Amino acid sequence: RGPDVTTPQAVERIRAVSPVVRSSLALVLSSGLSIGLGFVFWLVAARLLSPEEVGLAVATIAVVELVTALANLGWRSTLLRFVGTAGADTRRLVATAYASAGAATALAAVAFLLGQPWWAPALDTLRAGLMPILFVAACVFWMIFQLQDSVLIGSQRAAWVPVENSTFSILRIALLVPLAAPGSSLA
Repeated sequence: RGPDVTTPQAVERIRAVSPVVRSSLALVLSSGLSIGLGFVFWLVAARLLSPEEVGLAVATIAVVELVTALANLGWRSTLLRFVGTAGADTRRLVATAYASAGAATALAAVAFLLGQPWWAPALDTLRAGLMPILFVAACVFWMIFQLQDSVLIGSQRAAWVPVENSTFSILRIALLVPLAAPGSSLA
């Protein structure tokens, strides 16, 4: 025989847990949607781009993720922990996180670009034309995007994480088609 969940105390415990359960389900949903839409993205990319271009895209994305992982300054965990309890200082905390992690990411991206000829010579396209600016901007954007998830989760609005991540994934797929068209900057 299981526990009695009809007592007022049991009902109250279930209510207290439900925001955590809802947040967890939203994050699981977000992961599942991101995985599925990421799979679709790479299917489309494999159809539109040459194997070499797909390989360079994978390597570039891996570098962006490496740069942001090295430069996050611990803000992802900090925002998860303190956004919900910062009160009137929440906006300042988030702005400080975005500014400092964004600056650290920009510096790390520039450092990567400076050393790129030695440790990633195949990614020499990152140093051509406007690509260095676009690369640094992409790294900073990705950092802020990751921090935004922590802000949403920390402020108990995790239900928005799957919406945000799915929207990004769908836009990424939609942009792939014109960017991979003949005559575009990627083709």
